[in-house]
Amino acid sequence: MSTRRALLVLALVAIAAPAVAEERATVGEAARELRICVDPDNPPLSLNKVGAQPGYDVEIAQAIAERLDLRPRLIWVDTTYGGRALRRSLLAGQCELFMGLPADPAAETAGALTLTAPYYSTGYRLIGAQDRSRAGATDLAKDRIGVERQSGAHMRLEQIGSHLVVYGNQREVLDAVARGEVDVGAVWLPDVDRLLQGRPVAMHALTDAAPNQPLRWNIAIGVRRADADLRDSVSRAVGDLLAEGRIKAIFDRYAVPFFPPFAGSKSAS
Repeated sequence: MSTRRALLVLALVAIAAPAVAEERATVGEAARELRICVDPDNPPLSLNKVGAQPGYDVEIAQAIAERLDLRPRLIWVDTTYGGRALRRSLLAGQCELFMGLPADPAAETAGALTLTAPYYSTGYRLIGAQDRSRAGATDLAKDRIGVERQSGAHMRLEQIGSHLVVYGNQREVLDAVARGEVDVGAVWLPDVDRLLQGRPVAMHALTDAAPNQPLRWNIAIGVRRADADLRDSVSRAVGDLLAEGRIKAIFDRYAVPFFPPFAGSKSAS
């Protein structure tokens, strides 16, 4: 599922023209409904499966709707094709909010997409084998780093000229670490514990701290630019939920490390 997230990172900046919005309900109508676009198969962020946890993005979206005194309605959108998913859902009027977008000002367009204040930060953690000693910190310019093809780590580390070895998925990245083909592997934060379980070669995260740039970024919520009042209301709700610790508590329920938004990133404007 990390490829879907990576495609969103890449595709956001490729939205050149806004889609024509369809007729849609507004938050001022009697239904008092807030439609929220999420992926039906992207755990632990979101999952449409009976009896399973719905995902932390779903729970955060529901908390935002509650704060706005609106009834949340989930709109399930396959995000495999990133920018196309945005154009056919949020920008086409199928929902009011699109969860989990990188807080990148370059993604915003004059007539289409805008972003709320970020509600958490995420990124990739570097994983090494415990039976190999390492002298000093990882050198992002010189060390051999295994990455999943077209992932956020692939794109961001490529931009700074890192020595990358590219694999088909994150399990293959960790296999390469175990074999010594690479010095470290980049694994998306929510996947670290799950992918390290039961591996025959002991591995460990090189740090428990928040990832450093360029492997860390803020996550915000997409809103149509025409809905500026809604964007501002959602941003205020996000700020309240962060201050109250509710967003962190949701992450804790999923055993996913929570890192608050960091300064210097885009906020709603």
